[in-house]
Amino acid sequence: MKRYIYYAALLPCILAALLLFAGAAFAEENAAAAIKSLKDPAGPTLGVSYRGDRHAAPENSEEAILAAINAGLRLAAADVSLTKDGVPVLCEANSAKRMLGTAADAVADYTLEELKALPLKNKNGGKNNPETKAHILTLAEFLTLARDHDFAAVAVADAAIAETVVQTVAENNAAERTALLFTGKSKSIKTAIAAYGGEYCVLGEKRSNVIFDITGFVKALNNSGAAGVNLKTTNRYGVIYYPSVLGRITEKIRAVANTADSETCGAREDTVKWWDDLISRGYSVILTNDPAGFAAYQNDADAARSRLQTLYTHSTSVWQPPVFRDNALNDYKKAYTDAMATSKALLDDKSASLQDLRDAYTALINAMDEIDLNYEALETGAAGKAITLPRILLCLAAAAAVIIVQVYFYKKRKKA
Repeated sequence: MKRYIYYAALLPCILAALLLFAGAAFAEENAAAAIKSLKDPAGPTLGVSYRGDRHAAPENSEEAILAAINAGLRLAAADVSLTKDGVPVLCEANSAKRMLGTAADAVADYTLEELKALPLKNKNGGKNNPETKAHILTLAEFLTLARDHDFAAVAVADAAIAETVVQTVAENNAAERTALLFTGKSKSIKTAIAAYGGEYCVLGEKRSNVIFDITGFVKALNNSGAAGVNLKTTNRYGVIYYPSVLGRITEKIRAVANTADSETCGAREDTVKWWDDLISRGYSVILTNDPAGFAAYQNDADAARSRLQTLYTHSTSVWQPPVFRDNALNDYKKAYTDAMATSKALLDDKSASLQDLRDAYTALINAMDEIDLNYEALETGAAGKAITLPRILLCLAAAAAVIIVQVYFYKKRKKA
């Protein structure tokens, strides 16, 4: 009897251990999937929380990062810099004074112990934000947080400290669930990516408005196995927003935009309007300070894609267009075929913008409705006689041509 009681008590413990193990494996699987998606240039649009939800807690803090993940994003990026004693911590290199109230700005002027003793200031720091109970995180603690809470970590670090950052990632067995975004001098970035691009998911950063400079940098990253490039400029109409430039980039690499830093994102703000603008141009990874807003945007885009897919499938399998016997000035046919082509292209593009998907749905449903209303005329060949604006303009142009010719010959006869 005692033996049965023992087994009965042991069974819940075994089940709990199995569930805990399965949960951990599932979390790692999800984090790895996010990194795998980041490496895929044809993958879906990805939102990356930059410095966490700093409206809710101090930037780069555990509280801010978890708030962003709880809002619905699966990738979190944080600044990484080295302390005086060489420990990588989550703080912008020259933000110690702003975030911790130290005498000097540089994180490198203080040891980890000195920085850990100071509370982080709320939000983005400065005199107007009070101290909180939060404290600075080390990169190792960030990686542990990512493992325990099912998200992929993105370490944003100067390429000059790449070796230390990579060593910390390796020591924490976090290579499969971590991405590295190297900033700084172009030469240092290229060197770091050449060294680690084959084993790790790495991205580089380029601030320029010269097309040859940008494409040359991207080519070097491609050759080194980089997953993406964060493009920056202060010019709202800069070449990094040209479809022709992005077309060269996005075939083999992700184009990244940091709307959290409006100044170097061509004054594009961290809002739905500008996310749509950037995504429609070819950017497929967005760093944001509004994780809840971007998660909602992605949900809306998924719903718009599903609605467009349903309509497109209906138009190819259930709904039947007429024969279109009259091809002369057949605006209905052109509107329908154009809408179908646009819809197919957007459905094939996993990172299409929300507004583009909505516009495509509207264009296709309107084209189908017009055909339904004029079905008999289209089948019998009377559609070409419908009064439309282009036809009115064509008639007016023809009439004007006749009048001009008549006036010309009238004057010629009068002179004779």
